[in-house]
Amino acid sequence: MEGYANLYKLRFYGDRYRIVYKVFEQSRRVFVTGIGPRGSVYSGLRRPSR
Repeated sequence: MEGYANLYKLRFYGDRYRIVYKVFEQSRRVFVTGIGPRGSVYSGLRRPSR
């Protein structure tokens, strides 16, 4: 996802739902930040500082 460090998304169930997750490469972990409908899953994300 543009502007977010190590944050990615997966589309599933057609194009209706998203899984948003963050990858921590050093510790080899994945943290799921949101699962839900396309329009609302991004509402809880903080905007990256510039």
